[in-house]
Amino acid sequence: MLYSILAHIVKQLGMAPGGEFRTAFKEAKKVPNCIIQLADRSIDVTIQRALREVSWWEIIKLTWFVLRLDSRISKQDIERYKRKCVLEQMISTLREEYPAIEKTFVTERDIYLTYHLQMATATQYTSAGLISPRVVGVVGIGHINGIVENWGKVKASDIWPIIRVPPQSLSTKILKFTIKASLLGATIYVGYKVIPLPSTNVLQSIKSSIEGLLKGSAK
Repeated sequence: MLYSILAHIVKQLGMAPGGEFRTAFKEAKKVPNCIIQLADRSIDVTIQRALREVSWWEIIKLTWFVLRLDSRISKQDIERYKRKCVLEQMISTLREEYPAIEKTFVTERDIYLTYHLQMATATQYTSAGLISPRVVGVVGIGHINGIVENWGKVKASDIWPIIRVPPQSLSTKILKFTIKASLLGATIYVGYKVIPLPSTNVLQSIKSSIEGLLKGSAK
C-alpha cells in the first residue's frame, strides 16, 4: 500500500519523494570532515511495528483509501501542505482515522529522531577541550513539531521500547495460516484438475511443503 501511494505521488509530480535528503547527502559530501549519519529508524522495524499495532478495521479503511487514490496532486498542493496549520490538521486527521499508523510512522519516529539529534549535538570531550559540534539535521516536515516538543526530554531508555517488534497475536497467526493453507489448497486443487497425477517424488515434495507450512505457522 505504501508503494502504491508513493507511485501515485511520483506519477502526479514527476519526481520521487525524498529529494531533500538526496540533495542534503550530496552537499554534505562536499564539506571536509563532515560525518553523515542516518538517524531515522529502520523502515523494516517501522512497518513491522505498524503491522502489529494496526487493527483490521484500519487495514480495511487504508486499503479502500489506496484503491480509490485517484485525486490529482500538484506542486501548489505540496507547497500548501508545508504550512504549519495545514500540516497540523493533516496529522490530527491521521491520528483520528489511523491512530496506530500515526503512532508508529510519526510519534515514535519523532522520539527516535530527537534522541539521535540530541546525541549528535552533545558536547564532546577531546584533548583540545570541550567541543560543541555543528550539526545540520534534515528531517521530514511532519516531524519538526514533534522534535521541538521532545527536545531534551528523550532518554536512552525510551528507545528500546520503540525499536523492538512485538510478537504476533494469536488471531494474526491463525489468519496467516488460513491464508497460506487456502492458497496451497487452491494450488493443489487446480493442479489436480489440470495436470496429470504427479509422480511419487512430486507427491513427497508436496507433503514436505505442507509439513513445513504447519511447522512455520506453529511458531
